[in-house]
Amino acid sequence: MRTAAFIISAALVLLPGRGSEASAQSFTFTAQATSLSDTLGAELVFQGSFTNLSTLPLTLMFVRTLNDLPAGWESSLCFDACYPCWIDTIATTPDFGSSPLQPSETRPFSLHVYPMANAGTGFVRVLALDVRTPADSIGILFTATGLVVSVESPASLPAPPMLEQNYPNPFNPTTTIVYASPAGTFRLGVFDLLGRPVATLASGEQDPGIRSVVFDAAGLPGGVYFCVLTAGRYRETRRMLLLR
Repeated sequence: MRTAAFIISAALVLLPGRGSEASAQSFTFTAQATSLSDTLGAELVFQGSFTNLSTLPLTLMFVRTLNDLPAGWESSLCFDACYPCWIDTIATTPDFGSSPLQPSETRPFSLHVYPMANAGTGFVRVLALDVRTPADSIGILFTATGLVVSVESPASLPAPPMLEQNYPNPFNPTTTIVYASPAGTFRLGVFDLLGRPVATLASGEQDPGIRSVVFDAAGLPGGVYFCVLTAGRYRETRRMLLLR
């Protein structure tokens, strides 16, 4: 038995694409597992499914909006067929060897992550949307972390600070922001074009992990705003567009 190995620890956060309006969704997009682990070089398979809740045939599009992986890693999308790692967008259409979902039909989906070399942390976000109504969407954020630990006593490490692009963007008046809070003090805020603070979305100390927060811009004029995450020397900025 090997006394040391690279263990892959994966976590997943389900993120509704339309805030609290989940009941209005024409479909569901869910995951069967929230945590996976394996040695470096293995294949991690995140399994899930999607179901048509409407009374009409449904064409869904899946977009890999984030594929931030360590060097030597790959990821690919699968439903009805598995697609090459360089394909970021697929749909339930004949062009992709698939077909629209019939009412009440459920079909499997999976994301495959291949941590072939180099320990580290990778992020993959998959956005599923109704082609007829793109705002009708659900996003899933996957986090895979490669660790050097003992096989007999595996451990996990908190994800490093991370700020994802808000969704939707442009938006009016609310948008969802996904971030990874680090250990220690941090601040997540929104600023206008002149650098003036508009809102503080989170600050202080939190248990390390991936979270989402909804920014409500009601009462603010339309224009460009910046979401900024700061933690020690780390600073990440995302540009947001509020439409009126």
